[in-house]
Amino acid sequence: MRLYFAKLNNWFKENWLRAAVFFVLLAWCKIFLSVPINLVTADLGRHIINGRLFIENNLVSHANLFSFTYPDFAFINHHWGSGVIFYFVEKVSGFAGLSFFYILLSLITFSVLFFLAKEKSSFGSAAVVSLIVIPLIGERAEVRPEVFSYFLGAIFLLILSRAQDLKISVRWLFLLPILAMLWVNLHIYFIFGIGVMGLFLTENIFWLFYGEKRKRAISLLKSLIPAFVLALAALFINPFGWKAIIYPFKIFGNYGYRVVENQSVLFLEKLGFYRNANLAVYEFVVVIFLLVMIFALIFNRKKMSPVFVGLGVTVSALAFFALRNFALFGYFILPALSYFIYCLLAGLRERYVFFRGKEKATIIFLGVVFFIFTFFQVKEKILNNADSELGLVPGVNKSADFFKKEKLEGPIMNNYDIGGYLIYHLYPAERVFTDNRPEAYPADFFREIYIPAQEDGGAWKALDNRYGFNVIYYYLGDATPWGQKFLTDRIDDPEWAPVYADSYAIIFVKNVEKNKSIIERFRIPRKFFNIRS
Repeated sequence: MRLYFAKLNNWFKENWLRAAVFFVLLAWCKIFLSVPINLVTADLGRHIINGRLFIENNLVSHANLFSFTYPDFAFINHHWGSGVIFYFVEKVSGFAGLSFFYILLSLITFSVLFFLAKEKSSFGSAAVVSLIVIPLIGERAEVRPEVFSYFLGAIFLLILSRAQDLKISVRWLFLLPILAMLWVNLHIYFIFGIGVMGLFLTENIFWLFYGEKRKRAISLLKSLIPAFVLALAALFINPFGWKAIIYPFKIFGNYGYRVVENQSVLFLEKLGFYRNANLAVYEFVVVIFLLVMIFALIFNRKKMSPVFVGLGVTVSALAFFALRNFALFGYFILPALSYFIYCLLAGLRERYVFFRGKEKATIIFLGVVFFIFTFFQVKEKILNNADSELGLVPGVNKSADFFKKEKLEGPIMNNYDIGGYLIYHLYPAERVFTDNRPEAYPADFFREIYIPAQEDGGAWKALDNRYGFNVIYYYLGDATPWGQKFLTDRIDDPEWAPVYADSYAIIFVKNVEKNKSIIERFRIPRKFFNIRS
């Protein structure tokens, strides 16, 4: 690996123009990743507290201990290890350090996949494809555990690809089980790494039946098969055992709340109010990928790699079925699409004399087309992110500061979005009604309790009588019809008084004697609320 980085260093020295292009691509990527942290709606606060519990109490929670509604509900805390890392980074360098860490790891991941794409194709192909996939990478700019999946997935692909091409020793394959052991404790996409190993295993078994590559396949399989078995065994080294290993296939079995990031492209296209420029970018990239792959199969079948066919098709399908996979798609379609462009151009050059010498012009043309299309799709996002600072969005912690300064007490009725924020600021003194982990609550909790209580006054009254809420603490941007109705109803409800509101959150307290002083000092008059019927 040291030799690999030495070669990269020499490459930069000898190819200063290409190096400049690469650093421009890094800057382009950073623009899309530079999104300040809105802690009110992020999962990050909960991850940090998970990390704190492990460091201070050696505890990996197996139950929903952050909530007073279902504190004993068992679930798989599949990203507890990420919380430990986030806790350390935040402890040492604050939220600005966390933003920097996330962006840096993302840029490293992009760099690994870019240079792998360059190795499998050409610098031009990798650069052109980068122009259209970088906005997709920026779809998941919030600090999340999945950044470790992107990074480890890139390392898996790099090691496997270079070992297969005889550019590194096959002994590097035995690093993969160690990484798999870490990955299963960091994020649920650990199964992606096993899948990538499976693609290489399948390809080399396939090559056993072809004399040209048979000898190389036999050599690789002697190490790849035991490495694959060891990687599977390493997955069992986690606090939840075999349950964590099958969890990627079961997580949506208990998912009672519909989240935008889990919806398919078709579903999101049908939502009239939902606007996301990356939907068009994704569709454009998928069409380009399928066309280039098909024509590459026609014109240059001998050069085709089953690994990159499988990888490209897999990440395309994952992104189609869930918006949350757009970044995964952006990262890993980069080497796959670059490779197919290279194969197609090589095939055309061999078959047609008039095409020879025109590869560079073709790449430049594609680069111009891709850039123009992408820029006009995402120009608004570019302008919004250009001056973004690292760390938290300004003023996001003011509502929690108010809660603690005025010594407010629960029980708290809160909405789905703000749960992680309250956990970060108030746990263990206060627990939440719910938070943004549908898998940590019974599915019928959302369908039969959470949503009906916000839609129906009688259901709300019954829930209030059950828990005796003293505070209502909501994310003000809750766009659900039940959330909007609930807030509107509470503003005109004499039993509740709004005492705090900012751009992110609103706090009501129950109109009872113990809250009299707070209501007298902070009650927000009805005229300050602009309520639309």
